[in-house]
Amino acid sequence: MSALALIGLMAGALVAQLVFLGAEYWFTPVIFALLLAVVARHRRHHTARLLESLRAAR
Repeated sequence: MSALALIGLMAGALVAQLVFLGAEYWFTPVIFALLLAVVARHRRHHTARLLESLRAAR
């Protein structure tokens, strides 16, 4: 679940990089987001179980 949140953070970092810092190192947040996507994909079953348990707790 954290990897998904960090992918969103990397999207914001990419925008900040392009707007405020120039496009010189735009690929850095993209690379991190891709690595986080691999982690999120690998742990998707754990995330699904966590969401199910949170819904059941309501």
